[in-house]
Amino acid sequence: MLGVWLITAIAACSIVGYLLTLRTPRWFRTINPRDAALVDLAQRVENRVITQLYKYRGEVDPATGATGAAWELTITQDEATAWLACKLPDWLRNLDDRFTWPVGVENVQAAFDPSRVWIAASVDSGSRAVVCVGASPRIEATGLYLRSGRAGVGSLILPASLFGGRAESLFSSADKQNRAWSIATGTSPVLPNATLRLEDGRQVRVLAITLDRETLTLQCQTEVAKRDPK
Repeated sequence: MLGVWLITAIAACSIVGYLLTLRTPRWFRTINPRDAALVDLAQRVENRVITQLYKYRGEVDPATGATGAAWELTITQDEATAWLACKLPDWLRNLDDRFTWPVGVENVQAAFDPSRVWIAASVDSGSRAVVCVGASPRIEATGLYLRSGRAGVGSLILPASLFGGRAESLFSSADKQNRAWSIATGTSPVLPNATLRLEDGRQVRVLAITLDRETLTLQCQTEVAKRDPK
């Protein structure tokens, strides 16, 4: 009798798991990257981020190298989705001139909740499904990492490590070339030393990250960039 119950439970779990892979996450939607309003939103958020990064913050503090007070940058998930949908392909091409957008990958978008950042796309790998990767941003001694990785198909979300090669194979080759999978699973930092070097000789250090429902806020400090040792 125990064996019958065990077999029944495994079968039920398998059926539920399969049905979850067919369900689309409730926040995922169909978008058109050529939609004028979406393109405009993507351009506005990109302009705002660049303006904030390069804004003059004040004189240099000789003791700390900081310029002015810490400042904040808030991005909504709609803004992040617009940028991913409209700007990500060109951004990847700028990183690698051999990059071609993978066939079958559509509707790349973002979602934020109080614990994780989620990136999802509709992927056709024989049958179309929504593939998600989610992680919690953490600032550590060596950089800004995405920890507690989760990956899933449809509404079935599990630790990213359980998906192994199958999850990786559902992402584009460009993701592998740019180590996106290792970043998403916390192996490599998003930003080494939690700093982004600017072209004008300064750098922006991320001091803290706050996630809320549908918003992500970065607390930042602009500094004089340290020279690389010769």
